[in-house]
Amino acid sequence: MNRTYKTGWFVFISFIFPLLFFGIIVFIFWWLLPPSEKRLITGIPFLHLKYFLGAIGVLLLGLGLILEWLWYRYVLPVSRLSVEAALIKSSNPAHRIEPSGSPDLQKLCRIINEWASQRESEQADIETRITKARSESETQKNILAAFMAELPEGVIICNASGKMLFYNKQAKLLFAARPNDIDPKRHRPERSYQFVGLGRWINDVIDPHLVQHAVDEIKSKLEKKESDIAAYFIISQSDRMLRVEAVPILDHLREFSGFVLIFYDITAALQVDGRAQFLWQTLTHDVRSAVTSIRSAIETILAYPDMAADRKKRLEHLIHDETLTLGKTLDDTMKEYRGCCTDSRWPLVFIKDRNLINLLEKKISEKPGFELTVAPSRPSMGWVRVDTYSMTLALMFMINQIKQATGVNRFTLQLKKSGQFIGLDIIWKGAAIKIEHLKKWQDQPVVVDNERLAFSLKEVMGYHHMDIGSYPGKDDATLPHIRIFMPVFTSPEPVRKRSVAILPESRPEFFDFDLFHQAGQDAEVDRRRLDELSYTVFDTETTGLDISNGDKIVSIAAVRIVNAKILMDEQFNQLVNPGRKIPATSTEYHGITDDMVIDQPVVEDVLPRFYRFVDETVLVAHNAAFDMRLLEINEPYTGLKFDNPVLDTLLLSAVAHPSLADHDLEHIAKRLGVKVRDRHTALGDAITTATIFLKLIPILAQMGIFTLKDARDASQQTYYARLKY
Repeated sequence: MNRTYKTGWFVFISFIFPLLFFGIIVFIFWWLLPPSEKRLITGIPFLHLKYFLGAIGVLLLGLGLILEWLWYRYVLPVSRLSVEAALIKSSNPAHRIEPSGSPDLQKLCRIINEWASQRESEQADIETRITKARSESETQKNILAAFMAELPEGVIICNASGKMLFYNKQAKLLFAARPNDIDPKRHRPERSYQFVGLGRWINDVIDPHLVQHAVDEIKSKLEKKESDIAAYFIISQSDRMLRVEAVPILDHLREFSGFVLIFYDITAALQVDGRAQFLWQTLTHDVRSAVTSIRSAIETILAYPDMAADRKKRLEHLIHDETLTLGKTLDDTMKEYRGCCTDSRWPLVFIKDRNLINLLEKKISEKPGFELTVAPSRPSMGWVRVDTYSMTLALMFMINQIKQATGVNRFTLQLKKSGQFIGLDIIWKGAAIKIEHLKKWQDQPVVVDNERLAFSLKEVMGYHHMDIGSYPGKDDATLPHIRIFMPVFTSPEPVRKRSVAILPESRPEFFDFDLFHQAGQDAEVDRRRLDELSYTVFDTETTGLDISNGDKIVSIAAVRIVNAKILMDEQFNQLVNPGRKIPATSTEYHGITDDMVIDQPVVEDVLPRFYRFVDETVLVAHNAAFDMRLLEINEPYTGLKFDNPVLDTLLLSAVAHPSLADHDLEHIAKRLGVKVRDRHTALGDAITTATIFLKLIPILAQMGIFTLKDARDASQQTYYARLKY
């Protein structure tokens, strides 16, 4: 029951009800009086009207003063006492009640304060003991956390559905945004601009086809009980190339429950590898040229022993010069070669040739538009080294090209031993492919439907140390085919393997990774408990408060809440160029000047990034109607509608403390024991609002408000919900 209702009932019970009772008694006596006495009584007020009215006025004034005294001495202090006692119990143990009201109530306030001090002291003693008992495990936890944070590789841990549960600093840096990640025409971030964060989806950061391919490969290896159960693939991230290693996480039943992605930045390694290959090709050309010249000179001398002395001398000088040139070429090449490393770190893994062709058949058969069969062959001819994803896409790319060139849609894959190579043949019935066409294909990027690699077909084959040839069909026994020459290995080289999956008992028990069973975002979000949801708490600063007449955003900031914890490392904080002067009165309020925003992006560039940041979360703000109106006004310029569910700490405070009048940020923070930081900055107010919101959740739960729908319905009943901007 809110304060208005309480006041109404108090006035009715204390004032109107006694008057009604007194009126009924008077009416009964009046009804029993004879007519002569009625006339006598009714005449008295008219004879002494001013005294009669004065007496009534004094009576009413006295009653009013008595009611006011009772209200402020007994009724209001009791209401405040219950609210503040609940604050001490649920949110702020350090809060103390200011004694007010009657002596008995003041005595009760002092007793409650003494009890609160004693309870706070006992709680502090308990927390000290707990902290001491956990000191060793906390030290280990901090060491491991620091180790994970400072790893040179990026690490992201996901549950089985692909929701991020953990990431380290390096992973966040690898996927950090760059200016070219935003399309200047659409003002929308590309896939790589998606934020890495707890509760977000890995498919928004990495191509879903790659992730699904890795998960399928891991599950297949687990079923076959292979020794190396990791999956490997390459991704392009802005101007970087990343090698990704996916490792499974198994539950206590050894069922797949998640995966770890380890990211290696191989950009420099690939550049070095390309340079090394160029050096090798250049050296081969120069050596062949020099050897040809030397051989030609020697053969000429041997063929004409009686040649003129001067001609013979010129040939000898030629041999000498070519020898010196060859030596210098070798020295220069080796010097440059020693300065680089040819380890490309392309994720090539050993796989049996039959396993490879079966995997290729399975993946390619999932694509509509053609039929694929595998010709029978010997059980196994050896091992090959491949990146299964890029190899699959390259093969599908070639089959698509053959289909477009010949109109054929039936193909056969076949393995054949060819010296030190295993030939992977793509066979069809129809016209053969000319060498010129094959060379043209090799220079094209590998693209199949909506999947693509950042490399050409020639580059993919080169990094696999493979070659391609086209062969015409001679007769019915030999059909046209393209052969991929794959180097064969008799046994896999000893490389580091992920031979053991990450099991529950293999991780540190002092880490709280109990996030594998968190419910995902769904259409029934209104039924979710408040402490289960993910939130984005945000705030804005503006050029003024009259947003309907042109005041603009100058700063927007936000923090995320996941699992009832504020993620201080996941912040959005951006100054905005409003395209107009910032009034001095506004600068005095938030400290933002024209010089601070002159080089900052405009709101059309900032809000698309903010839109991605708040994706699939509940928005929280203090006086959210103002901030949401700002976002709504900019919809025509950005084309973005922020339709997330919204909660307002102003309204929730009015729900939690209806008998209290002050619901501004400072008063709420003081009541709940929240430290206000960087007041009137967007980020500071967002963090303060987030802390207040977490303090309000248990108070609301005590009032029977558990779900998002409960909170929204209760907020709509408050007076402040009527505020419009």
